[in-house]
Amino acid sequence: MDMVLAGRTAFQFHRIPPQVAMLVNEELDVTSALGPRMLARRQSYFHYLTTPLEILVFERRARHASKGIHRTLWTGELPVGGVWDIDAYLKVASPAFTLFLLAQRVSIIQLVMAMYELTGRFTVFAADPKHMEYLEHAGALSDASWRLAPGRSGQSTLWMRPPLVTIEELWDMCEKTRGRRGHKVFERALKEVKGVVASPLEARAVMRLCGSRSLGGEGFGPVELNSKVRFSRAARAVTGQDHGIVDILFPADDRHKDFAYECQGRAVHGPYGLTGADANRLLGLQLMGIDTALLTYEQLADQYRFEQVRRLTADKLHTRYQKKSAALLEHERQLRRELFIDWEDLCGEVR
Repeated sequence: MDMVLAGRTAFQFHRIPPQVAMLVNEELDVTSALGPRMLARRQSYFHYLTTPLEILVFERRARHASKGIHRTLWTGELPVGGVWDIDAYLKVASPAFTLFLLAQRVSIIQLVMAMYELTGRFTVFAADPKHMEYLEHAGALSDASWRLAPGRSGQSTLWMRPPLVTIEELWDMCEKTRGRRGHKVFERALKEVKGVVASPLEARAVMRLCGSRSLGGEGFGPVELNSKVRFSRAARAVTGQDHGIVDILFPADDRHKDFAYECQGRAVHGPYGLTGADANRLLGLQLMGIDTALLTYEQLADQYRFEQVRRLTADKLHTRYQKKSAALLEHERQLRRELFIDWEDLCGEVR
C-alpha cells in the first residue's frame, strides 16, 4: 500500500520551496518494511519533515502505535484530487485535504492561520544554510514562482509564491467531507477566511480586525484583501504605476468612504520599513480618495497600541464599537496567545 503523508507532515511538505526540495537527497525508503523502524531513530525525514511522520492508513488493523509514525485512519473513498504523487510509492495529501485533516489535530485559530498561508501568496520556511548557500550561488533564490523575501541582515524565512489552493477549492473540500469528523471545525474556520493575503502580518491583521468576535476578532467588515485599484493620471504621475494593491480595504458604503490599511512588515518592505516607493503608493491611494493608514506588527501585538487601532477603525467606519463581555475578552486573549507565535512553528504542536 502506498504511503500518504498527512496532517502536520503534509503541511510541512507543502512549505518546502521546489528549488530547495530538489537539493534533498533522502536515502531512507519509508515505504519499505524496514523504513518505519529506521525512522524511529531519526528526528526528521526528507531533511525538513519532523518525526513522527503523520500518514493515512485505510484499515483499523494498520492503526498501530509506532515511535516514528503517527497513523490516522481514513475509511471510505478519498476525496477526488485529495492525494498527490511524490514518487511511485510515496504520496501527500493535497493542500485542501491537508487542511481538512489538520482540523482534527490543531486549534481552530491555528487552522485559520494555516488556511491563510496555503491560500495566500507566501510561506514561512527556514532552509538549511548549506541549501541556501548553494541556491544563492546558483542564483536560484528567486525563480519564476517562489522567491525569498528580503529580511534583516539578509536573513529571511518568508518566501513569496502563488497560492497553493484557492478558497473555492477549500469550499469544495468542505462539501466533499460533509459528515466526516472535523467537518464542523473546518467549515467554521473557512468562514473566517476573508480573502487572499500576501504575508503573515496581513493574516494577523485581518484575524484581529475582521475575525469574528467569538474567535477573538473585532468583526469589522465587509473587507476586501489585496484589492487592485486603477490609478488616475495624477496618481500614475506620483507612483509611476498604472495601479496599486490595497492590503486591507473597507469599501465605501452609505456610512463611510473607502478606508484602508497598508501593512508595513520588514520582511516584505525591507529592513528599513517604509521605502520611497511605498510612500509614493500611499500618496497615490490618497489621491484616489482612499483614506489610508499604516499598520505594523507592534500595533497588532501590543494591546495598548491595538486599542488605538481598534478605536481608529471604528471611527473611520462610523460604527459604534460594542464593548466585549468577559467571555469575549477571554477569546481575544486566546487569539493573541496563538496568533503571535513564531509563524514558522505554525501547526508544529498537534493533538
